Amino acid sequence: MRYLNKHVYRVLKQNRGYTILLFLMVVLTSFMYFFVEFSVDRNQVHIQEYAETQHLEDFRFQLQEDADRLHVLEEIHTEAIIEEKRFKKVTQDSTNYYLLSPPKKLNVPYLSEGRLPVASTEIALMPQYMDKHALTIGDSITIKNRDLTIVGSMFLPDYQSFIPFNDLKQDYNQATFGVVTPDVYHEINGQEERYYAAQFKPDVDSGSAEVRISSDPAFSYLAFDSGLESSTEPLTAIDSNQSLAQSFLFLFTFITLFIFYMFYTRFVRLHRQDFGCFKAMGYTARQISHAPLVYSLILSTAGGLVGMILGFFGSSVLIHMYAQMYSFPFWERGLELRSILFGLLIPIIGTVLVTWMSIVPFLRQETFHVMHNTIKPLPNGRLTTALQSVISLLPERLRLPLRVVLRKWNAIFLSAAAIFLMTLLFIMSSSLYQSSGAALESQTTGMHYMYDIRYPDLKEDEVTSHRSSMYYLRQSVQLVEVDGQKLSGELVGMDDQGTQVQLMNHDNTPILPAELDGIVVSEATSSLYDIQSGDTVQLIINHHPHNVSVREISRNGEADTIYTSKTQLARWMNVSPSMHNGEYSNDSSQDSNARVVTAEDKLAALRSDAVSSQSSAVINQVAGILVGFLLIYLVILLNVQDSHKDMHILRLLGYNHRDINRMLIDVYKPLFVLLYLIAVPVAILAARAILRMISLQTGDYIPFQIHWWILILILILILLQYQLVVSLFKRKMFQQSRVMEFADSLGSY
Repeated sequence: MRYLNKHVYRVLKQNRGYTILLFLMVVLTSFMYFFVEFSVDRNQVHIQEYAETQHLEDFRFQLQEDADRLHVLEEIHTEAIIEEKRFKKVTQDSTNYYLLSPPKKLNVPYLSEGRLPVASTEIALMPQYMDKHALTIGDSITIKNRDLTIVGSMFLPDYQSFIPFNDLKQDYNQATFGVVTPDVYHEINGQEERYYAAQFKPDVDSGSAEVRISSDPAFSYLAFDSGLESSTEPLTAIDSNQSLAQSFLFLFTFITLFIFYMFYTRFVRLHRQDFGCFKAMGYTARQISHAPLVYSLILSTAGGLVGMILGFFGSSVLIHMYAQMYSFPFWERGLELRSILFGLLIPIIGTVLVTWMSIVPFLRQETFHVMHNTIKPLPNGRLTTALQSVISLLPERLRLPLRVVLRKWNAIFLSAAAIFLMTLLFIMSSSLYQSSGAALESQTTGMHYMYDIRYPDLKEDEVTSHRSSMYYLRQSVQLVEVDGQKLSGELVGMDDQGTQVQLMNHDNTPILPAELDGIVVSEATSSLYDIQSGDTVQLIINHHPHNVSVREISRNGEADTIYTSKTQLARWMNVSPSMHNGEYSNDSSQDSNARVVTAEDKLAALRSDAVSSQSSAVINQVAGILVGFLLIYLVILLNVQDSHKDMHILRLLGYNHRDINRMLIDVYKPLFVLLYLIAVPVAILAARAILRMISLQTGDYIPFQIHWWILILILILILLQYQLVVSLFKRKMFQQSRVMEFADSLGSY
């Protein structure tokens, strides 16, 4: 038994190139999984614990002006803890300060250093803002001519993503929340926002309570935890990444197992006489297969562990990205036991099973059949015959290479897998890169205003202001899908006076909502929820349903906003059509109660969102290059190993090194081009589906974007990788041919 194992191990080790490739595929499979998973497991737990410890709200709400406020609050109080929230937006020197008093019961700040303010000259800021401006505890800042000393740095659990209530997403370089004492809060003037935060009591059935509360018409605004991006976006992002990690694991494991299967079927075919001799000596199939099974076990275990270690160090990139994007104090690398077992055992068990399936059934044959290939070759199928007929029509220099390629269907499959995966990953990365540009274009095209001014109450239109302003009505709305799901958004009724906002359809034709008896939805809403022009949808406005027709799809405007005419929305809101609660203007508002969002603020928020998409694009590109290179290398390796005898015969017939390479080594280029042309439409469809799924999971629309030059660039990259691999093998074969020529010359001498 010892001699048997030693012999089989020695034969296996002779396939050094193949072994290295198998090892690298297991490493890559493990790395792609653990790279993401290390940044997910511990942080999922930390975020949930953080929410409980800091008493994170379960929902937010605002009440209608005519609602019986005390009665509604008393009803909610029987099921939930309620706390009124207020903050003021103060802009100074291009910096937005969102000031609030210390919360008492809900959304309690987490102090990373120092303490909360107790004196009227003190303030606590967010650590990201302090880091970007090199501020430390003890430094002073000035807000509205008031000098405040920084006494603490703190995180707010309800604003883990910097999206202030009723405002745009902010950049930590130009904005921060600040906790001040109540007297300072009341003395400083600023744009104030008010709402209620609530947390269900432990003994309350939150599901039933949500249904009851949602049906109450007393609310002008109501959002539960799943709809609060500011507090749930980090958890949504890492949950989405975990799904991506599991997809990587299964996809790369499948490819790796196929490579193991090819290796061992070829291995037993080449060494069938050795195995037959061992069977003749009395060894069983179980004993003979022991060494290959242990070999695969060691290879997959070592590769999995190496990939896990590399994933640990690589995950620091994602952790750093999370820390830059989200305000959360406990980002940490780590794994749960279930993830370790899941990420290691699936490839290990899979490789051992595939090894067993490749070897044991073969060894269970009679000894004579093991030693002699008694299986008759299968006749050529119709597909092969058809391909041979097509090849015969090609130029003579292409016939032999393509016939060589068609001998190995496993190599064709691997080539197709390599090209499809590279194409898919690069198309996705291209869309992710360009999505930020598409968002910028949609938010700026047709927008000719400097200020988006929103008023807390309705105001009467002023005819003299139409030159510099465009009035609108804005109302929260729910769009009911076919399956009954409700999508929350904004409904904007646009005035027919003013040119500050011009919606465009896909033909670049202006859309005039005032002339439409229906609504206009954005391209994002149309793509994600399959809403087309001419469809009838149901909108819920102030708890009243309205069946309306979709008249146009707009390629610009806000992604989560539905547009209609101001007259029609006024009718749905039951107000005068000459009233407005907002305006697009080129003049700043003099109303201290108005909330003003500048065009620059919107652009800054869009640029901030672009960072995540670009980071994901880089990950896709790296994965595509690694997978493509390894699989292309394997294809050429299989071809070279199976062509040794043919090369020797051609060499004896007098063919030189260059001719042999052209006929047997460098034969896959035409096939790669053909497979790429086939893979492109399939990869485009797959990329569309994946991006749509990610958009639905994260709530951020990622439009599919592709240009013809990107497709050409992908093909050039594939051919460059192929040429690099072929050059490596050509060099290796040239060295071997020199050695053989030298040996032949010594023999003749």
